Amino acid sequence: MQVKISAIEESRIDRAIQAAVSGSWEEFSSLTDTPFPNDESMREQFDDSSPQTSASGRKLETRNGR
Repeated sequence: MQVKISAIEESRIDRAIQAAVSGSWEEFSSLTDTPFPNDESMREQFDDSSPQTSASGRKLETRNGR
């Protein structure tokens, strides 16, 4: 099932992905649509997943040409 999202939401999601790929917690956390229930826990998860996200992002950039 495909879900239709607005261009604004698509842009926000794309910026959040790029922030995750670049490892920018400040940018990533500013793009959430609701506050995190636990900032410290979310930051820990972000930091722990950053190397994998960056590696995946490089593969996506190569495939999508971005």
